[in-house]
Amino acid sequence: MAEKKRIKVRTYVQLLLMCEGVSIRKTPLVYDLNLNFNIIKKYVAVLIKKGLLEFEDPWYWTTEEGSRWARAIGPLLAKVDE
Repeated sequence: MAEKKRIKVRTYVQLLLMCEGVSIRKTPLVYDLNLNFNIIKKYVAVLIKKGLLEFEDPWYWTTEEGSRWARAIGPLLAKVDE
């Protein structure tokens, strides 16, 4: 069975949901999302720039807007997987 290509939006949603309601360091994001540190750096930079994620060294957390966005997009992604 061929592996599915990773969808960037899905990774953004997963990252936001992981950081929702808690402060989390970069290392757990790398391991849980199965990405390397350079890739995670790019993802979090986009989310921070868009105001969906906040960062205060060494902690990341999802903003209120980021939570709303992830919760709106998440169910749509689940439908794609059906």
